Amino acid sequence: PEALKKMMGAEYVVDTALSSPPQLWVIRYQWRADASQVSLLKLFYMIHGVVYPSPTPLLLVESRLSKASHHLHRAFDSTRRAFDLARRAGADDAEELPPVSNGNGMGFLPPPLLPLLPPPAR
Repeated sequence: PEALKKMMGAEYVVDTALSSPPQLWVIRYQWRADASQVSLLKLFYMIHGVVYPSPTPLLLVESRLSKASHHLHRAFDSTRRAFDLARRAGADDAEELPPVSNGNGMGFLPPPLLPLLPPPAR
């Protein structure tokens, strides 16, 4: 192993600090410039014998934002539908609006209808 650390080039190394054998192995693909200088290129993980590439931080943030956007869109859409139904029924006050379901079996009341107020004077 000491002779390998003196070589230059790309290498795969099992990260023993992050791995928990035999279920999970974390594999580092790295570039070794000399015995002490190593640059991480990619991470892989192996679960039950199947190797997967680790997602990049950009992909993780993109996925989280996409999920949040989807749920916000559904919430606004169901609230809009409740207001449309209430307007057709002639409801003028928030207490007259029907409860709205967010699609997960949880109901909520839409916010009260507030009159538009002029902006505060400066």
